[in-house]
Amino acid sequence: MPLIFSKVLYPHRLDDCYFVVAVDGTGHLYFRDRHCPHCLTRTQQGKTLYYHHVLEAKRVTRSGLAVSLMTEFIENSDPHATKQDCELAAFYRLSRRLKQRFPRLPLLLTLDGLFAGGPTFQLCQQYGYALMVVLKDSDLPSANAEFESLAKLQTENQLRFRTGKDGIIRQDYRWVDEIAYLDSQNREHLLSVLECRETKPGKKGKETTTTFKWITNLKLTRANVIPLAENGGRIRWKIENQGFNTQKNGGYELEHAYSQNPNSVKIFGSS
Repeated sequence: MPLIFSKVLYPHRLDDCYFVVAVDGTGHLYFRDRHCPHCLTRTQQGKTLYYHHVLEAKRVTRSGLAVSLMTEFIENSDPHATKQDCELAAFYRLSRRLKQRFPRLPLLLTLDGLFAGGPTFQLCQQYGYALMVVLKDSDLPSANAEFESLAKLQTENQLRFRTGKDGIIRQDYRWVDEIAYLDSQNREHLLSVLECRETKPGKKGKETTTTFKWITNLKLTRANVIPLAENGGRIRWKIENQGFNTQKNGGYELEHAYSQNPNSVKIFGSS
């Protein structure tokens, strides 16, 4: 909260408005024997592993900052549940808590492809969140198909940009607005799809091309596609590299069980 009140992170807002928050899950604790009644379980080759995962919301910036805003523990808290807890269910709880804790903070959630679906779109609409979700070719077939069809016709929604030393990296952007997506509960969402094909010199001078694609609830323009891609979609990886990797391998021992008490083990995880 002091960071918010002192406006330290204001210069790092996207489009002078959004605080970019990456949401992702990671492993926390693993046990050979049941640790507590809330353990998740996985059986492989006849052996059962007991574990605890967490879902983190971290404020991330292009400069490499990754600050935890909120933690939602993924655990079997309901003894009568027919399914184990999971990242998606944890996200629904986390998004509600974020809105309660920061009711007026303009957030852009950057998420991986697991969250590409109607419930996520509906929650972000309800809470007023902007979002960018990784869109794989195998996800949301109708949205992908409409994007490919319309992108060929809307040649004005294309942009080439060069970056890197001497402009050796070429980025080709395509985007389509107002793609209608009907979810499993027959709710219609108007979304946009943004694609970036990045080509750079590889080994022995051979070029390599990587495709990035996101689905978003923001309107796309020539003025905002590059900032959204670079400072919204692609910095999601900061939660892995500068976030979880540092917490696990930078001396903080995120995966170390400092206590056997089910409540005490959460103190470090939520710090």
